[in-house]
Amino acid sequence: LIMYGNYQERAVMDLRRFFCGYDRFVPLNLVSSLVFRPFGRRTNKFVPTIMLLLCVFSAATQAETFNTQILAVLDGDTVLVKRGAGTLSIRLAEIDAPEKAQPFGETSKKSLSDMVMGKSVQVVSQSMDKYGRMVAHLTVAGSDVNAEQIRLGMAWEYSHFHSNKALIALQKEAQSVPRGLWALSNP
Repeated sequence: LIMYGNYQERAVMDLRRFFCGYDRFVPLNLVSSLVFRPFGRRTNKFVPTIMLLLCVFSAATQAETFNTQILAVLDGDTVLVKRGAGTLSIRLAEIDAPEKAQPFGETSKKSLSDMVMGKSVQVVSQSMDKYGRMVAHLTVAGSDVNAEQIRLGMAWEYSHFHSNKALIALQKEAQSVPRGLWALSNP
C-alpha cells in the first residue's frame, strides 16, 4: 500500500482499520509521521513494528470500564450514552435483537428501555464495530443487561461472535417456555 499526495490520510486510516480494527484510538498524525516520509514515500523498515505497537495501544484503550447515563434506547440492542462532552452509541455485545420494523422489535426496544433508560449503567467495552459503535456489556444495579434481554426472550444470543455458555443456556430456557420472541411462530 503506497499512497501519495492527497491520498496519504486515507491510506493511514485504512492501515489503522486493517491492523487495529478501528481508527479513532490512534492519532492520525502519529501514524502518518511514523509510516510515511515527508515526500509521501512509505518507510518499509519500520511498518510491521509500528503497526504492532499501534494495535497494542488500540487494544489497551478499547478495553475500558466506565459509568454513564443512558440518553436514549435506539432498539433492543443499541443505546446512546453520555460520554464526556458528547454522546456515544453502544451496541450490546453477544446479543442480537429484532430491528424496530421487524416483528417484536418495538417490544424488545421497550424491554431494554425499561431496564436502562435514565439510569446509571456500568459499561465494559469489548471493541468497536464497523459502524463506529462501541460493543459492550451493560450492567445496571449488578444486573447484566445483555443476559437479561436474552433471558426475557427479547433478543437472540449471537454465538457466532462468542462462546458464552451462560447466554446459550438462557436462550434455551427462553425457547423452552416459550418466552418473548420465542412465542412467535417464526422467531
